Amino acid sequence: MPPLEDPHSLVAELAERLVPAEKLKQAEDELREALGARQQDENRGDWVRRVRVDKTRALADALANDPAVPELYTFAGFLGGVLKDDTDTTKTMWRLLYLDSKLFTWLLVDHNSILLRKDVDDETSPAGTRDYVWMKADASVSRGEGPPQRNEIQARFLRGDFVSAGDFAASVTGGTYAPPTGPACPLTPGCCGKKTK
Repeated sequence: MPPLEDPHSLVAELAERLVPAEKLKQAEDELREALGARQQDENRGDWVRRVRVDKTRALADALANDPAVPELYTFAGFLGGVLKDDTDTTKTMWRLLYLDSKLFTWLLVDHNSILLRKDVDDETSPAGTRDYVWMKADASVSRGEGPPQRNEIQARFLRGDFVSAGDFAASVTGGTYAPPTGPACPLTPGCCGKKTK
C-alpha cells in the first residue's frame, strides 16, 4: 500500500472553521494520545513537524467524516473595506469584495460569513494576486456597481436585494453547475471563458 499523502492545508483550514467543536476536540484528543507515545522516540524538531502534519490529518479526517458539512461557495476579487451605513439596524459588518480591478463591480458580503480568505497569485490581475473567499451557501450577498450610495445597505434590505451566496452563484453562472474553468471565473468579469457570436 502506498504511503498516505498529507492532506492539503486548505482542507485543514476550512475544517477548523466548519467541523463542530466537539468533533474537533475528539480529533485533538486522539492526536494527543498518538503523540504521547511518539514523543520519546523522536528528536524535538521531528516531533514538532510531526505535530503539524498529524493535526492537519486529524482536521481533514474530522471534516471527511462529518455528515453535516455545509455547501460552500468561492468568490474571487479584491477584498475591500467595511461599508458604513448609519441606518443599518442589523449591526452587521458588511465588506465590499470588488469583482474587477477598476473597483466598479462589487459584492456586499457579511464579514462574519467569510470562512476563509486566500490571496492567490493571478497573472491576469494588475496587482498580481486576487482574493478568494469561501462562504457558506446561505450567507447573504448583494451585487452592485459604482460607488456605494449613502444608506446603501438599508435600501438594499428594503428592496430585497440580498440573496444567499448559493442563489447568487447559480444566477451568475446560469445554472447549478460550475463551468470547467473554475467556480470563481463567472464572478470575475473578463477573467476567463470565450465569447460566442
